[in-house]
Amino acid sequence: MRPVTSEEDRVAVIIPAYRSRSWLLEAIDSAVAQTSPPFEIVVVDDGSPEPLDALLGSRLAQVTYVRQPNRGPGAARNTGAACSDAALLAFLDDDDLFEPGKLAAQVAFLREHPRCALVCSDAWVFGDGREMRRKNRSCHHRSEPDLTLAGLLDDNPITTNTVLMRRTVFEDLGGFDEDRDLIAVEDYDLWIRVAERYSMGYLDQPLGRYRLNEAGLSAPRRFLDGVQKVLDNAVRRGVPTELRRRFPQRRCGLLLDHAWSLLEAGKAGGALTVVAQALAACPSHPVAWKLLARGLADAIRLPMPRVTLTRSLTGS
Repeated sequence: MRPVTSEEDRVAVIIPAYRSRSWLLEAIDSAVAQTSPPFEIVVVDDGSPEPLDALLGSRLAQVTYVRQPNRGPGAARNTGAACSDAALLAFLDDDDLFEPGKLAAQVAFLREHPRCALVCSDAWVFGDGREMRRKNRSCHHRSEPDLTLAGLLDDNPITTNTVLMRRTVFEDLGGFDEDRDLIAVEDYDLWIRVAERYSMGYLDQPLGRYRLNEAGLSAPRRFLDGVQKVLDNAVRRGVPTELRRRFPQRRCGLLLDHAWSLLEAGKAGGALTVVAQALAACPSHPVAWKLLARGLADAIRLPMPRVTLTRSLTGS
């Protein structure tokens, strides 16, 4: 796919893939179907036990296919970026989708905002038997999230499949960190490093679809440990002291997300343990006390009105 376009508007869509199912074909089709098609689609097979070229079939004519030993999604995205010379990089996981007008809207935004390193947007959340809903507007994020360094240290409202990034910035920052301890949060790590040096833009419309599925990498404990390492890395790079004071609140929020998941899975005992850890980080957090009450009620099986809470979808 190499439509005629100015060099500064050329987009490479990078798709890391591992043990992919038919979702990979849907992801590719959503990139092909853009109202402003990409210059190139690069599929990086990250060491799947069986090569994915057979699954791709006729789609091989539409993509650049690369296979490498398994190194994780961040390394696969780095490989994909290195295989193209397009000026703009879009990232699409093999189980996610683009909305048809995504690239056209974001290319236009970056053309109009030359100082922005990247632009992202809201996304639809779907799958796992749940009703489709907007990701940022369905949780505690404002319609236009805070994409400053301080805001990103509080939370991560950036969904990777909504990002369009300038290659010059990507290369300046060294791409995604390939540390395997950061798998599932390597995207969050990159957005923080971008925010330390550049500005970012946001479009308040859902330009991607983020699929919930049990096979995803963001298991709660892995995610929690990974975010902690991201924050530790930020400290080593010299994040200001006043911003470090936000870290306990961030850890508390992640623990409460984990506790909520355990409660929804009927694991009240485990949830109470996690809530206790959250309270140790932030003793006055109101949601922690509500989850504690809910967990105790579930644990002793007493009838109690269910607390209405809004769970934050903390993304990578």
